[in-house]
Amino acid sequence: LKPQRAILDGLLDQLGLRFRTRQLMVELVPGQPAVAVLMHYRVLAEVARFLFRFVTPEHCRPRKLFDAASGERVYSDPYTADAMHDLCREIQEGDPNAIVLATKLYWDDTNLTKNGERTACPVSVTNLALPLESVRQPANGLLLSYFSQLPESVMLELSDSRKTAARKALHHAQVRTLFDSVGDTSMVALAGMSAVGAH
Repeated sequence: LKPQRAILDGLLDQLGLRFRTRQLMVELVPGQPAVAVLMHYRVLAEVARFLFRFVTPEHCRPRKLFDAASGERVYSDPYTADAMHDLCREIQEGDPNAIVLATKLYWDDTNLTKNGERTACPVSVTNLALPLESVRQPANGLLLSYFSQLPESVMLELSDSRKTAARKALHHAQVRTLFDSVGDTSMVALAGMSAVGAH
């Protein structure tokens, strides 16, 4: 299987979809020693380039929509927002040909076992330049990061409220790691993020 694996790895590298692995030290319990967790992640800038394959520059241009009957402004997606118009204007001052690819990161507190001692904490990314009906389809979210090795014994010893705090600590560690690889701060400004079970 090694030749096939090499071909697959090469394809994933070309697409920017290969997972990296990093061991993180995370303080799950305030005041307690940090514990080692294993995080798998894709490089956000490479994933953004992959997602751009499914849209055109026209999809990524800010636009203003108006209701035909009332003439009032309609806000239907990120590209119709005033903030997106302002951001594009600011970015294009440095590069008139620059375009904006808006993405959304979604963090999910997924338990692998009933008691919650095993948690994958997957992060998915969605291309917000797609038509709205496509963005709403869960299948269009691309897995960006997850944990495969968590300290089960530590999680088992925590109360429910402390487990929530521990998962929040894991979430923050994931976000720091994901954005470590982003050199362009404008991409960070564009990433909308929502967390379920973390707040």
